[in-house]
Amino acid sequence: MDEKTFNFIDENYSVIDKLISMRDEYYNEVIRQGIKILNGEGNEAPNCKQNLWPDGKALQFYAKEWRTNSYIVILMTHEGFKRIQFYISNVNEFEVGQLDEFFKNNNYTDARAVSNNFRLYGFNDIKELNNAFDEFRKIVKN
Repeated sequence: MDEKTFNFIDENYSVIDKLISMRDEYYNEVIRQGIKILNGEGNEAPNCKQNLWPDGKALQFYAKEWRTNSYIVILMTHEGFKRIQFYISNVNEFEVGQLDEFFKNNNYTDARAVSNNFRLYGFNDIKELNNAFDEFRKIVKN
């Protein structure tokens, strides 16, 4: 760390510390709201695992009642951009068609096969996704 940065942090430590606490509270609220939305009528509330990705903070939601390795990620980039990604495993050919059609109708910005039976669908605007959460729950229920 250079001296200028060190001095800036040293002089503004209490403000920086408060901002970090506020950011962490924000993450916790996003997690709380995500779990509430995703729980729906399910038996068990989803869990959330926090990860640091090169792009930013990733909040990975998953539940035992969903298909193995199926999860939702809310990615909050370092620039403040929010993106949601649906990862759906064990997808057969029929389901791929249904998924592609559903997500296309809901303005996804990214769809790709991660492997033969593993699909990723991404959205850049997480405010339009109430339907998508419900659809995801239906698809990935065991």
